[in-house]
Amino acid sequence: EPWVLHKNNESEKLEALLSLIANALLQSSFLLYAFMPKSATKLASAFRVEITPNNYERFFKAKKLQDMILQDTEPLFSKMEKIEKAEKAGEASP
Repeated sequence: EPWVLHKNNESEKLEALLSLIANALLQSSFLLYAFMPKSATKLASAFRVEITPNNYERFFKAKKLQDMILQDTEPLFSKMEKIEKAEKAGEASP
């Protein structure tokens, strides 16, 4: 629970946990690319990484955590409520 680590001022453990999560998300983007190329590319770009064979070797097969910096990005997926409202608005208009 990262919030507990933050609350208890355990910054080293918190940094290690967040690094592990970031690396897992980046590796997931490579795995998801075959099924969800746009979303996977968007996820990887949040880490300033392109999905390429060389980066696959670097980030996935290296089996060690990489240092990375996140950049601001749009949400990966839209909220269902927004999609439902847009669909209803489309049905209501002639």
